[in-house]
Amino acid sequence: MVSYTEIEAQVQLEQFSVTAGLETLHRNEKALKDRSYGSASLVGTATAPELIGRVAYRIQQTWDSLKRGQNGPMYAEIGRSLEDMPKENMAAVAVKKFIDGVLSSELKNAQIAKLAPSLGFAVESEAMFSHYQSVCPGFLAYLKKRYFHAASGTRQKRSTVHLRTKHLHDVEHWRDWTVTSRAKIGAWLIDCICRSSDWFKVSLKQVAPKKRYNYIVPTDAFRAIAAELLVHAELFSPVSLPMLVPPNPWSNTVRGGYLTEELRRTNRLVRGYRRDVFPLPIHSPVAIDSLNRLQQTAWTINDFTYRTARTLSDRGIAVGKFKPIAEIPLPAKPVDIDTNPEAKAAYKAAAKRIRDLNAQTFRESCRTRMTMNTASMFIGKTLYFPYNFCTRGRLYTIPSLLSPQGSDFDKALLLFAAGAEMTEAAAFWIAFQVATTWGQGLDKAPLRERQDWVRKNQQLIAAIAEDPAGNRVEWEVADEPWQFLAACSEWTQCVYHRSRTLTFLPISIDASCSGIQHLASASRDATAAQLVNILPGNKPADAYAAVAAVAAAEIPPAVRPHLDRSICKKPVMTLCYASTAYANRIQIKEALAKKGVTVDKDDLTESVRTIRKAMKKVLPGPLRVLSWLQEETAAALKRGCEEIRWETPVGFSVVQSYYKKRYTHINLHLLGKARFRLPVYLDNDPEKTINCPKHIAAVAANFTHSLDAALVVETVRRFAALRIDQALSIAFIHDCALARATDIEDLARTLRAAFSHIYSDGDPLARFAEQIGAQSKPPRLGDFDPAVVLDSEYFFC
Repeated sequence: MVSYTEIEAQVQLEQFSVTAGLETLHRNEKALKDRSYGSASLVGTATAPELIGRVAYRIQQTWDSLKRGQNGPMYAEIGRSLEDMPKENMAAVAVKKFIDGVLSSELKNAQIAKLAPSLGFAVESEAMFSHYQSVCPGFLAYLKKRYFHAASGTRQKRSTVHLRTKHLHDVEHWRDWTVTSRAKIGAWLIDCICRSSDWFKVSLKQVAPKKRYNYIVPTDAFRAIAAELLVHAELFSPVSLPMLVPPNPWSNTVRGGYLTEELRRTNRLVRGYRRDVFPLPIHSPVAIDSLNRLQQTAWTINDFTYRTARTLSDRGIAVGKFKPIAEIPLPAKPVDIDTNPEAKAAYKAAAKRIRDLNAQTFRESCRTRMTMNTASMFIGKTLYFPYNFCTRGRLYTIPSLLSPQGSDFDKALLLFAAGAEMTEAAAFWIAFQVATTWGQGLDKAPLRERQDWVRKNQQLIAAIAEDPAGNRVEWEVADEPWQFLAACSEWTQCVYHRSRTLTFLPISIDASCSGIQHLASASRDATAAQLVNILPGNKPADAYAAVAAVAAAEIPPAVRPHLDRSICKKPVMTLCYASTAYANRIQIKEALAKKGVTVDKDDLTESVRTIRKAMKKVLPGPLRVLSWLQEETAAALKRGCEEIRWETPVGFSVVQSYYKKRYTHINLHLLGKARFRLPVYLDNDPEKTINCPKHIAAVAANFTHSLDAALVVETVRRFAALRIDQALSIAFIHDCALARATDIEDLARTLRAAFSHIYSDGDPLARFAEQIGAQSKPPRLGDFDPAVVLDSEYFFC
């Protein structure tokens, strides 16, 4: 029973979440405006796309007038300078600089006399880069890769291009605009922006007894939009933290999770629904009850992992996803820096590289710092995680800064709050966790080999647990170093020294390519089922290695020595998501790059073709299901369906709804690639157009994920029935299950029973066909009974 004191503490924590979120929102907004980056602020990012579309349209009107000779001499100069520059690019650069100046905290940045040259300079810089892109694209690409970094500003980039292109004698060099031309073009763009909307106006302000200047200021209409945006942002600004009491239960009509309305209104039972999804689906009590049971699991912070992380953080040492701030000092200035130009140039180049590296390290450390700060708030306390669904029925924790569904480091920071008595079986599974998180191929080895490895390395494991910082080099090479470290500590205390009789460590078991498991069972493909451990075996089967073995005969000679399961892993994993040949090409190229291998374009193309051909041969059933799903979805859309709706085996209603969004893609040299939703000025433009290609491409992934989610829900329901009078100590990360060492065997059996129930007692594919009105029968390649999974030791392992 939760006490009044605990409820009061949770309410105070939620009030802190609201206050912290508001402070962060307003602090970030102020910081951006203080640095004249208003275009990156909440108001700037929300209004810029609409403004860019209007300004681009206005610029095009000016160009049309120029062609008809209806403008004065000033516009002729503008036409000569900007003739080859795309109007959307010009509008994007101008609007960005305009909003930076107008929303700046310093009034002087909105002064027309300063704003006009600034816009002109930015547009000229973009035009200059476009010029060199046309006359020497390869050299410009080299300069961008070699010298352009996140910390480089427009002037630095421009100076670099000017300096490095001087020696190019066979290209036409850019001729800088005059100061007057920049000011004229900037003033014209300001006029275009102001005339394109009623958001800004010119205001004459007295800044001194005899000084008055023209400024661009927001109108009341713009201020009203900004105020409304800020109000909405404040509603969703609270920081989502773990809870100190069990979360409130959810239902189809009542929001659960947090206690206070300020946090409940920011989260819905199902995240990600479009506003135009109507009517909202009603979900079965089975799915919602499982979610409510899962969020009753109590957790605590792993003090051992936290203290180790704090020690490494103080020393600036990174391990895996844990990346503390480690600032590299700038090099010492040469003693002759004032008289030796070469020494000065070398120092500036070295200092710039270190500043760029420090800036990158600071950004990467952001997640680590936030996770550590969150963990520090809950040291010595019991915590809970509220959950909700995604549109496919998958369960997600609402807090994201610290979660059992987070990174390797996040998971290692958490223990179950309720301990379980040690048994021989528990010792077996703790050793399993040690070996599996160590990886290096052990996670694919038979269970006995994993136990043998732990016995052979027990002194090393104990040494790591007793001095993790001193023995860091021994454990940081593990596949999942932080979970391996936590497992070493648990094994040392509970098994090696037996100094503790209760175990709290989450033991994780993973599915063997869960997407293929579902599609193989749906199509009754016994061959594919064998490769993903649905059928019993003496050791774990490996679908990735099987595909590699078949592909080896036809793979290009340059790739053959490097072909193994790692090259085929991602193409096979994403097969159930209907991944394309282009996506596979990127995956295979990256996998080869990790081995330090670079192959030419033709060999890469042939490798993709060969591996995809091998997948068709090794996994025919799953591929037949994918094709059938896409064909029937296309047919349903042709019949007039605007959405694809189906119900999973546990009663969760899935809505697949995709409409085309009218975006314009803009490639800018200064701002990079940008995508803006620009207004289309057509009288008969439809408001909503069904995105058929998106529907067809997404249905395989959505259907497979919905089955993944159904398996989790059914497993939680069955496991809860085994523990009627007990609080659950389990968690799921989609196709990965976590439980205490004393419970993990029961959970594995429950997973197998739930999977058997879904596919032996039901037929999800036939049910999907009926619900969407399919015109053909689902594919069947055999008649094996998925109930054989009940005896498969490696189904989840």
